[in-house]
Amino acid sequence: MYAVKLVSFQGENQLINDLEYTKPEIKKNNQVLVKVKAVAVNPIDLQMFQGKNETRIMSSDILGRELAGVIEETGSNVKHFKKGDEVFLAVGSMGSNGAFAEYVVVSEEILAHKPKELSFERITALPIAYVTAWQVVSRLQLPKESSLLILGASGSVGKALINVLHHFGYQKIIATAGNDYNISELIKQGLLKEQIVSYKQPDLDRIILTQNNGLYDIVIDCIGGKMTETGANSLKREG
Repeated sequence: MYAVKLVSFQGENQLINDLEYTKPEIKKNNQVLVKVKAVAVNPIDLQMFQGKNETRIMSSDILGRELAGVIEETGSNVKHFKKGDEVFLAVGSMGSNGAFAEYVVVSEEILAHKPKELSFERITALPIAYVTAWQVVSRLQLPKESSLLILGASGSVGKALINVLHHFGYQKIIATAGNDYNISELIKQGLLKEQIVSYKQPDLDRIILTQNNGLYDIVIDCIGGKMTETGANSLKREG
């Protein structure tokens, strides 16, 4: 099968198209074979290409974390999917190979049915961002009236967070963004303009606290680096 293979030449990583890969086969009764229709490029793929720590979690030299496709074959114990179903998933290191290939074999536990309203291309932007957001929100043990600060809310995870938080009833949200376009995108996600703060302002820490009339119950940092200190300075004790 065709696949995009990560190889190293003289210490430098390169991507090449490879025809040498055998089509993966189902080896367990709970697995399915998926014909890949569309993939997404994730920051993890770039980090792996650059040889960063994420290379340690690779189970295959084929990159690609997110994909959408059609089931071609199912194991005998697969209960919720059948041949011909349109699906999407974040394969991570849990499949026979990465997403940048014609086929992948995975267990049915990490599959989801593709909504008919979304194309294969559009749906591939969702899995990792929404799984990350869902994991964050599912760990929150504070009341729905809690105040939240999202640092870096205009990225894919930040946007997903806003949708998931609203779904669970959290409304007291302040978010940071960097330009007019990103601010308009957050408004489309359901935030009011007064809930959004530009992180480019020199007195950002003070403005963030002013927006909430004090420290926050919850801080979700989607950026890291210097913004982590801003988040720590904005968080209540035991928040």
